[in-house]
Amino acid sequence: MLFAPLLDARPPSFDAPGPAPIAPAAPRIFLSNTSLPARILLQCRVQPNPLAPRGAVLDEEETVNRSWLKVASLALLAALIVPSLAGQARLTPAELTAKKSIGSPTAPITLEIFSDYQCPECKRLHLNTTRQVIDNYVSTGKVRLVHRDFPLAMHTYSRQAARWLNAAAAAGVYQATENALYAKQEEWGATGRVEQALASVLPAADMNKVRAMELAQRVQLDAAVQSDINLGNTRNVSGTPSIFVTDRRGQTTLVSAGSVTYSLLKQYLDYLLAQ
Repeated sequence: MLFAPLLDARPPSFDAPGPAPIAPAAPRIFLSNTSLPARILLQCRVQPNPLAPRGAVLDEEETVNRSWLKVASLALLAALIVPSLAGQARLTPAELTAKKSIGSPTAPITLEIFSDYQCPECKRLHLNTTRQVIDNYVSTGKVRLVHRDFPLAMHTYSRQAARWLNAAAAAGVYQATENALYAKQEEWGATGRVEQALASVLPAADMNKVRAMELAQRVQLDAAVQSDINLGNTRNVSGTPSIFVTDRRGQTTLVSAGSVTYSLLKQYLDYLLAQ
């Protein structure tokens, strides 16, 4: 039984990759545990402009104080959380892949999806197909779902989003973060404010864990993204989404280069499960 429609599914919006851009590294805050309150207070001091009117000075002080209060809060978070993470072993790409996977490792079928979080077709696949696969096949032990990062050069902030997704996976909130990235795709895709988009959706406690993990494991997170890209290149991935299935015999097949409907993918999965 052949499933040619799956192999030929290539919508007009299917994205083709070029050299993946390297997102600029976000600034880091390094604080010693010694004299932390004093450091924060010194950072938050405001030197008013003596030539400005009194009202303008007060407004300036209030604005600057608010800005530095935010910086001080992040610094305090880093000082309290990052040291506890520093003692942890550095995560490998394989370990992060496991944290981006859903379902039983012993499931008879493995479904791998190479995705770009800024790709509209990937969002469509996630909303219309992947969620139903999770409900009907992954949760029942029939399929293991593995996410692979494949940020494309045409999408300016996709690699940055992939890093935050891996940080979330390391922090144990992978699925909620994936949903948030797709739900807020148009927002952060236009501005690059990925962190802020996630913070508007995730609970504060979870977001703090994600931030701390992104800070402590940044090199490892980027390495995991690059590892997925390298794997995709060896499989001749030519755009996103690209869907691979590994059956009971261990044979891996590209079943769709582009989005695919749930009904069609269901037919293929049922066919493999019946073998």
